[in-house]
Amino acid sequence: MPFPQFLIAVAAALFTATADAVILYRTDLVDENTDAPGMAFPHDGWDFEGSYGGFLGTPIGLRFFITAKHVSGGTGSVLVFQDALTLDTDSYTAIREYRDPTSDLVIMEVDKTFPYFAALYTREDEAGQRIVNIGRGTDRGAPIYYENDPMQLRGWSHGTASQTRRWGENIIASAFNYSPEWDLLVADFDQNGLPNECHLSGGDSGGAAFIEDGGVWKLAGINFAIDSGFFSQPDGTTGFGGAIFDLRGFYYASDGGFLQFDPNSPTPIPTAFYPTRISTKLPWIYSVIDPAGDYDSNGRPNLLDYALKINAPPPGAWSAPFVAVEGGFVALTYRKISGAPQLQYQIEKSFDLATWTAVTAQESVASTTEYVQTIEAKVPVGSSEGFFLRLLITQ
Repeated sequence: MPFPQFLIAVAAALFTATADAVILYRTDLVDENTDAPGMAFPHDGWDFEGSYGGFLGTPIGLRFFITAKHVSGGTGSVLVFQDALTLDTDSYTAIREYRDPTSDLVIMEVDKTFPYFAALYTREDEAGQRIVNIGRGTDRGAPIYYENDPMQLRGWSHGTASQTRRWGENIIASAFNYSPEWDLLVADFDQNGLPNECHLSGGDSGGAAFIEDGGVWKLAGINFAIDSGFFSQPDGTTGFGGAIFDLRGFYYASDGGFLQFDPNSPTPIPTAFYPTRISTKLPWIYSVIDPAGDYDSNGRPNLLDYALKINAPPPGAWSAPFVAVEGGFVALTYRKISGAPQLQYQIEKSFDLATWTAVTAQESVASTTEYVQTIEAKVPVGSSEGFFLRLLITQ
């Protein structure tokens, strides 16, 4: 289960000479799991990862890659990507940045074409599925014992940071709504987990979680955060954190002081890591990487679908502009995503449906819900016998 009160982003990366990343339960050897898993391309998702500064990025279109927003270097930043089929390595420079207004995801458009890219996991059935997770975080540090008793190992601290890519595996326990329009997957660091049971640490942000779906490895999540920090021994020693597989008896910080994890729990209480869930971000993703397409086959292009649908649940799942005559004005009411500066909304006017010109409307915000504004745009009728209005949405 997630502990949101101490869920922290896993961004911090130091530049040292050690060679570790994703933390493994079974070993602290520095050369473990630094080669591609799997038997063939794409090696359980390994071949879809590129180096992005001290972090990772995943191509999801011919000229687009996705990563964590909190590690984005903006336009001009570079993804270094190796073609696993030819072994050629190339650098891809970001020319545009598309930030999801409601999560930690960012998509970068680059200056050239990737040789291949990852498919997206589209079903919301991740719970119970095995993932392969890839990151560039810290090594496994010193052991953490309950009450400093070497017979009661509970986990390991985060060790020295590095930039070497490592993979591990885990089972998705569940998913939950972290904030409006933003779901996280939950992967517990279980003591009796998979052979390559893993946790994350600082520097693993932007890395990816892959699920095998019908023989195809698909992108299911982008590493965002972990449970860490503000744990305490029963004797009051505070401030430690790490890859802990059993929190029973430890204390954690809360608004009212420190609270204790149940020391008598019949099962271990593990910490977890949290990738941002891809399957619930498809409208935004496809509006960026394929704006003219129709990924859900509903008859509307992806960009228009996202810009007006705005991920809203039924029954208000899609909202076309509403037109009314008010006095000497034609009022066009539409919904607008206020946190997506790349989306441009423009009222246009035509007398013959062939030639359109931009008009300056008197706009006012009728209401705001989360990141969605309802805009009323008024256009004066003047002396015209009649005309047409449309809302043009571009990116």
